[in-house]
Amino acid sequence: KWARLEALCWVMAPEMLCEAITSKSWSEVEEDMKVDPYKKRCFERQNQLATYFEAEIQLMAQMCYGRSDNCCAWLCRSFPYSLLVSTCSNPHLPPQIRAAFAYLARTLYLDRTPQSPNCGRP
Repeated sequence: KWARLEALCWVMAPEMLCEAITSKSWSEVEEDMKVDPYKKRCFERQNQLATYFEAEIQLMAQMCYGRSDNCCAWLCRSFPYSLLVSTCSNPHLPPQIRAAFAYLARTLYLDRTPQSPNCGRP
């Protein structure tokens, strides 16, 4: 079963995204976590997983940063340009995730070998 990216990552910016994703206000969710320690643990684990996911996206971008053609070719098949642009413009994702995907888009599609002869030219 697939999970929506928004449902995974909202915990990174709960004040901004909680209501849009869970249909509860952040204050309600906080109260639930104070009453039920299990919900608090689940929230913390989900936050840890979302942070790990962000680090994975940043790692993939770093792998392509030096214009590694093999990495770029493999990741371009896994992350089409349209997917990256739609992820960057998704208002239901935390800014950190959107920034990580923007960085990946830049390293995969803008800062790569075919454009390098034109670098620095007016």
